Amino acid sequence: MWCGDGTNGQCNVGSTDEEHAVETSGRGPPRNLWAYAYEIVPPKNADHMKVIEALLDEEHAQAKHTARTWRGQLVCEQQVTHILVVSDTADQDSEVNRRLERGLKRLKAGFSRTVPMPVAGDDDPAPEALSSPPQ
Repeated sequence: MWCGDGTNGQCNVGSTDEEHAVETSGRGPPRNLWAYAYEIVPPKNADHMKVIEALLDEEHAQAKHTARTWRGQLVCEQQVTHILVVSDTADQDSEVNRRLERGLKRLKAGFSRTVPMPVAGDDDPAPEALSSPPQ
């Protein structure tokens, strides 16, 4: 979990870059990845977020075990806490999302969720190549 430097009195837990990496299988074709976020307002303190951190770690391990990609990352800021998610599916009605949302509701955390956006890879064309030519 990355929660800043802790100077705002919130989370003060850090991890290495290796723990932040999104794992993808080296077997088969490259996977399409999707990113979305949960926004928690008002932000919760580190003790409250330990429950969510454990859930994120458990879900990541389960995804790894089943050769899927799913990684949630806590980012704590002074005004808001984010949970950034990268997944191999844009489906937000999965069991992992339901468990996460139940956990947030148990904490009485008000939250919203963004729509999934595709994560561009190295093989994706530049944004200007996707726009229609001038007329």
